[in-house]
Amino acid sequence: MTCTCSLITLGALADVLGAKNIFLLGCALLCAFNIACSRAQSAAQVIAFRACLGFGTAMCMPTAISIIARLVSDSADADHLDDDDPVARRRKSLRSFGLALQGLGLPLGFALGLLLGGFFADSHLTWRFAFYLNAGLNAVIIVHGVFVLPADVGASEPSPKLLLSRTDLVGALLSVLILAPLLVAFA
Repeated sequence: MTCTCSLITLGALADVLGAKNIFLLGCALLCAFNIACSRAQSAAQVIAFRACLGFGTAMCMPTAISIIARLVSDSADADHLDDDDPVARRRKSLRSFGLALQGLGLPLGFALGLLLGGFFADSHLTWRFAFYLNAGLNAVIIVHGVFVLPADVGASEPSPKLLLSRTDLVGALLSVLILAPLLVAFA
């Protein structure tokens, strides 16, 4: 629920602060709260930490799409290049492939998550290992992202005045008030 309700707002925040910055912050939140989930001592703690994981996911999902599109597009937009140009065709193909892989991640993650989670729960590893595994993967993504992803173009220095002027707080509140009851009703 926290992911769905904050997805639009946190995605828009990436336009102000930069997709790379928000993506890496989201991965850091995922890493920290996966460790917190694995160390939780009660069901209430697991639920609270899983809710916090939703914020990290809401930071990573839209920014990953933006980063993939930007990495492949080069300085000129691949959609506006001549279709007879083999470089332009290759760029379009790579962008489509990258976005398809990103889109495949969610359903594949659900399927593998259920299978691996069941395996971990039935083995000597316990359910906590799944959270440790996710934390480790996010740590690798953070290190890789810091050194490999190019700096954001047009990212602003964060200032409270800029953030308030570029953030739709009323829209964010309305999306929570509308989406939360819908998610509960359809759950």
